Amino acid sequence: MRTITKLLSTFAVLAITACGNTPPPQEPARVNDNPTYSTGYYSFQLVEELMSTANDVSVGERVAVTSPVWLAGGLRESNLMGLQLQQELSAELHAADLQVVEFKLTNAIRVTPEGDFALSTNYLELNETFDVDYVLVGTLLDRGASMVVTLRMLDFGTRVVKATAQIEIPRDVVRDMVYTRGTAIVN
Repeated sequence: MRTITKLLSTFAVLAITACGNTPPPQEPARVNDNPTYSTGYYSFQLVEELMSTANDVSVGERVAVTSPVWLAGGLRESNLMGLQLQQELSAELHAADLQVVEFKLTNAIRVTPEGDFALSTNYLELNETFDVDYVLVGTLLDRGASMVVTLRMLDFGTRVVKATAQIEIPRDVVRDMVYTRGTAIVN
């Protein structure tokens, strides 16, 4: 009985001391002595900056997230990086307690041998109007060694800028998207 009590006491002390120890922060992978982060890291940083610069933006308000577009492309072209950022920014804004409106949702689910689909980019399958408070727009600028992403959260009714954010994503991260997806995304 004493052995069991000692064993349980030792286990309890170990468990309590383990709870007090926090693991060291994870260092980013290093390529050529430079830290390399994923696009998710940069999306998180962008939303942190958006929320810190936000004027009169409240928890629970509704936002539509559009694809960041090439600044030099007449604001009419995006790419795989822009599409990926759109998805990650949607997730991060949702985590920041804003209601993200999925405007690509159709009114039905298409069941096909290739899969079941509820999203579309065909404007004929989508609603024409949306009940949103804000729209998130962004631009991409290729600077050679990096890609600059600039975001603005606009009041959908007044078109007033409510929040802004900007970040430079290193070329290595952009190249990683090309390598892992097999699609050229840089002009």
